[in-house]
Amino acid sequence: MTLDIIRVDSVRKAATILEAEGGARFLGGGTILVRDVNTGDGSIDKLVLSDGLGLDRIAFAGGRATLGAAVTMGRIAAEPRLPFLKPVA
Repeated sequence: MTLDIIRVDSVRKAATILEAEGGARFLGGGTILVRDVNTGDGSIDKLVLSDGLGLDRIAFAGGRATLGAAVTMGRIAAEPRLPFLKPVA
């Protein structure tokens, strides 16, 4: 089985690929999807990676913090500028 790996730099590009390609899947965390690929799910032939979308970024500007959807609890707990989140992370 051939598996194409596609990195995108915008959500629009990811959506376009996912809409056009029946065998394409969006890879965010990947726990279940990678298992499916590894066990030979033949319906998956493309993985559209989320790593170019910046979903794992923590940004600070103007007294505000913005956490991307893929920021791990470990990164939040380790971020010295977010001490109030450490107990819940």
